[in-house]
Order: sequence, then structure tokens, then C-alpha cells
Amino acid sequence: MKVAKLHITIFILFFVLMFSDSHASSNQSIHIAMISSENISYPGTPNHLVRPANEGIAGAQLAIPEANLTGRFLGYSLSLTNKTPSELTENDKIVVLNLNEKDAIKYIPQLTMRFSDTLFINVRSQNNQWRTKRCHLNLFHTIPSFSMQADALGQWLLQRRMQKLFVVKGEHPADVQYVDSIKRMAKRFKIDIVEEKIWTGDFDLRRVAYKEVPQFTKSHSPYNALFVSDYQREFGYALPYNTYNQAPVIGDFGLQAVTWHHTIEQWGALQLQNRFIDTFNRNMTSLDFTAYLAIRAIAYAAQINQAFDALSLSDTMLSEQFVLAAYKGRKLSFRPQNRQLRMPIALTHDSGLLTNAPLEGFLHPITDLDTLGHDRHERCQ
Repeated sequence: MKVAKLHITIFILFFVLMFSDSHASSNQSIHIAMISSENISYPGTPNHLVRPANEGIAGAQLAIPEANLTGRFLGYSLSLTNKTPSELTENDKIVVLNLNEKDAIKYIPQLTMRFSDTLFINVRSQNNQWRTKRCHLNLFHTIPSFSMQADALGQWLLQRRMQKLFVVKGEHPADVQYVDSIKRMAKRFKIDIVEEKIWTGDFDLRRVAYKEVPQFTKSHSPYNALFVSDYQREFGYALPYNTYNQAPVIGDFGLQAVTWHHTIEQWGALQLQNRFIDTFNRNMTSLDFTAYLAIRAIAYAAQINQAFDALSLSDTMLSEQFVLAAYKGRKLSFRPQNRQLRMPIALTHDSGLLTNAPLEGFLHPITDLDTLGHDRHERCQ
């Protein structure tokens, strides 16, 4: 028996070596360009809430050598180059877009139209319009839309029977978009928004937060929860445990609906967290993770059909064969109508993971992951 097992082992090793040698001579290079917006530090944002300068870029950089471990045996290799929009050429067939809201609105329409044969993957803009009114056939999304986040929070509110919501938003365009998604969610789940206020920053939070915030969150009608949208991270941190009503804070602070969180450890996630910390000396953020997913999606598509051009990779990513394992406890896939990656949304607070949406009891004819965000019944133009 031992001799037979030895022969089998030798045969497998011989096969792997022959397979890798035969592909090494015809190695296919998959070049990926990444366009990133500079992270802006907003006045009033505490230092510990300032976004890392390499956010997103770090996640993509971590994924490249991991993807190439498999690619080495299958005859392909991935490389990553950082570029600006003006540096993009016809030779750039796969592009990762790490663009803030302002730059996304400026560049996504012109780039996807100008380079119609290029595969673009959006890893940062959560704007619903790229999944509804302004879809592009060559634009994929690994970051959840604002609607997906809002629906995850809505399922939690509904399960907890919290149907009176107070809304506070900042003045950034992303704050408006998130609140619009909350209003869409409230209509779907019959949640009443009792009041909506805009934070204008008329006083210094460092001095008077404990006195002023309760008065600011006073409402004519009682509420069960307070939703805050604060993209610039200027004031939301002062709301938890400081509202006029005794109510949990949800949204950008308090209970958050996120793609990734440093406390996720199941399904092999702890190993990913440790690799990231060892490499970049900080925790992995949601933006790092969505950029990581973009690279992994490209690599997995190349692995499935051994076709490496942008069109073939795009077709594979939309096929039924494509089911991406991504430390989420579920196989992920792209929605064909708007190229949005389906995924569970983590409901977390600063110190831990509460649960993952979709929550139990929320059903869909295709997959419960489509209870989050815009599904096939909502037209994509």
C-alpha cells in the first residue's frame, strides 16, 4: 500500500511539474491599471478617522501576489500599474476605478465610452446611478451601492420593530445619496422618517457636543433609531449615546452596514486580516477589500476559462460558472443587469460584528442576496 501511494504521489508531482512547465513557456500577462483619487482630509475630522492615503491601493496590491500563486500553474500572471485618467490608453484593457464621488461623476461616463473595449471595475463609488440610470456594459462594481447598505440596515430595523427613524445628514453629495437610499428603503419596509435634519456645523463639537447634540436631535415625534450620513466624518462620532431620545445610532456611525470590518474572522478572514496587517501595518478597510475583490475576480475569471482578453473575462464574470469565494461565507456573483457584485453586508459596531445581512426571513426568488439593493425587476438604463 505504501509503495502504491508513493507511486501515485510521484505521478501527481510529475503531472503538476509538466503542467506548470508547459504553461510557463506561454505565460499570459494580464496588465491592470488602477486610477485612484487622492484621499482628502476634511476640516473637523478627528485624526483617528482620517482615511489612509493608500486606501484601496493597498488591497489591490495585496491581491496581486496571491492571485499569481495560482496563475503560475495555469499560465498567466497579473501586474498592477497606478495611472491617472489622462495616462490611460487603448492598450489598457482592464482598469480598476478607485474614484471618489466627484471624480467618479467626472470620469466614469467619459472613460467607459471612450474605451468601450476596456473592462472597468468600480471599487469605490456607491452612487446608485451607476447601477440604475447610467449603467455601462463594461462597468462592474465590487463595492455595494448605497441601496444595498440601506436595505441591510432596513432589515435590521424591521426585525427589531424599529419603525420610527430620525435622519441626520451632512452636506457632502454622498450624504444626500445615502439618505435617498434610506428613503427608498423606508418606503419598501414601511418605516416612518419622522424628521430629517442637515448638520451645518455651527458650533465646535470639541467643546459643546455633550450639550448641543441632544438639543439638535430633539424631534417633534418620538423615534426608535437615528440614522446619520457623514461621509466626511466631521460630526457623526458625537451622536452615539448622546441623542435626545434613547435610541441607537445607525449609518456611518454606531451600527454600520459595511463591506468589511477588522473584527470579521470567520471563513478564513482572520488569515486575510493578518496578511494585510503584516504588509501595511494597519487594518483592512472596506475600500481595501473591494479593491482586493476586483483583482481576485479578474484572476478567478482567467482561471475558469483560460481566456485572458477583456471581453472574455467580462463574459466569464457574468456567467453561471463564476462563483467567487471571498471570506464571506457565501459564494459571490455579479448581477447581469447592472454588473453589481452580490454579497452579504456586515452589520458592525466599532468593537465587533453583530451579524450579516440578508437576515433570516427576507426571501427572493433567485437568491436572498438580491434582497439588498436594486434587483432584476428594477430597470437598468
